[in-house]
Amino acid sequence: MGKVPEDIQQNIKELAKAKKVDVKELVQKLKEIKETDEAIQAMEKEDWKIRFAWAKLYRQYAVTGSAKEFYVMPLLKPAPLQITTKKGEKMWLGELSALVQLLEDGKPGEVMYGAGTFFRDGGKALSKLEKGTVYTASLVMSEVNWGVGISGDNPNFTKSDYKFPTTFEEFYKEEIEPNGRDITLGEMDISKSEDQTDVKVVTVTAFDCDVGERDGREYGYYDIMDHSIIGSNIRVFVHPSDVEWAQGSIINMGLRIDIDDKGVPRLSPHFILPTDIAEKREVTIVPVGKKQESVDVGDEESTEEEEEEKSEEEGEDEAIFDV
Repeated sequence: MGKVPEDIQQNIKELAKAKKVDVKELVQKLKEIKETDEAIQAMEKEDWKIRFAWAKLYRQYAVTGSAKEFYVMPLLKPAPLQITTKKGEKMWLGELSALVQLLEDGKPGEVMYGAGTFFRDGGKALSKLEKGTVYTASLVMSEVNWGVGISGDNPNFTKSDYKFPTTFEEFYKEEIEPNGRDITLGEMDISKSEDQTDVKVVTVTAFDCDVGERDGREYGYYDIMDHSIIGSNIRVFVHPSDVEWAQGSIINMGLRIDIDDKGVPRLSPHFILPTDIAEKREVTIVPVGKKQESVDVGDEESTEEEEEEKSEEEGEDEAIFDV
């Protein structure tokens, strides 16, 4: 653990004032960058690790001028992929669907549906997120017909103790179910989503589901059907931890639908909610090979509690800058 240099301490306080963000939150983000950034991990000097992390943190707020602070609660666990671009470059790509609240003057606004695609470091950062856990994040907003489009190359998701004023089940019944988003699987080819949040809802039977592994990477899937495609099936891929409803279960599945050049629907799952006819299944994920890099956020709460205790003993302004 190192101490944030005094000049950076002052800069963080000024940045917090300018962007109306809590100092503790900025220091937590600084710590997270320092502990997870690959370039920083390769450095030997502790003080330079902190300065490099500060530069990345400041860039997030200064260069990405349109980024705003949100509370974010993922609806499924993201499963980002490392893809190869047409130029032969490796790049992370992932999708996120979530309930979000924009923080205005430090206060959360209305609960909205948020969704979008994240690239590069932003896509990689999705791998640490868990369904139902609340995070703070700096996201770029885009205008959509309903809810808010979200993205960001440097979102810096930070685990939060905040609780949303509504569950997703309640939000679904009030904001999604009554608004005519239901389609059948047979209608998908004429139901292309207009934007990131234009989610379509199918009520389907999961007649098969499992987790598997390919090229050292685990995946999960549901094979689904409804009355409109009797005799055939559609497979939807999800993170293994989200394959939690047993074969024969009837589920409501939210999908963003794209249509490829051949007219074939491409499906991006946004959420899965069980109906009254659904049974839980035990999800067993066996580690295989070398998995893609992820960031464990499970110990952040205990670390934060230790910092708070130290703050009480030594003075809050002094201990807050321990990273």
